[in-house]
Amino acid sequence: FAHSRGVLHRDLKPENVMLGPHHEVYVLDWGLAKVLDREEPPAGAVDPSASPRATQGGHIKGTPLYMSPEQARGEVSDLGPEADVYALGMILHELIYLTPARTGATMIETIRAAERNARVAPPAELDSSPELRAIAVKATASEPQQRYQSPDELARELRRVLREGSPVAQFLAA
Repeated sequence: FAHSRGVLHRDLKPENVMLGPHHEVYVLDWGLAKVLDREEPPAGAVDPSASPRATQGGHIKGTPLYMSPEQARGEVSDLGPEADVYALGMILHELIYLTPARTGATMIETIRAAERNARVAPPAELDSSPELRAIAVKATASEPQQRYQSPDELARELRRVLREGSPVAQFLAA
């Protein structure tokens, strides 16, 4: 809905997504949201002493464990819905494998990993669904145009796989 109104969240992470009592999804903490096609005021610097799980509000906005490469590089004017799709893919990885897809001992190290789209390999013992892995890989592709172009497209693919077992194997090699 937010994307259809030209708004990016820019800080999607497990802590900002909740399920309600009737399985409705609530997206929380819109403090870093950006209205597309609107200039932003200048931002401050990144806090290098912060935890990699902490939200950054400086030039690089978001949480490094979940941010897209273009977001980590500070390409604020180029961000589109694909940046939020990337974060959803990182959350999906964490749901499937019970561990974040990216690691970093410091904030700066984690941002550098995000810039390179560096991710850890999923734990082999939990790698039971090549279709779900393929969806996570496509959602977190390095280039925005290679990702799902909207959360709706990602959701349709997830529903298809969960209901029908539809393969998206072309993205396993990525």
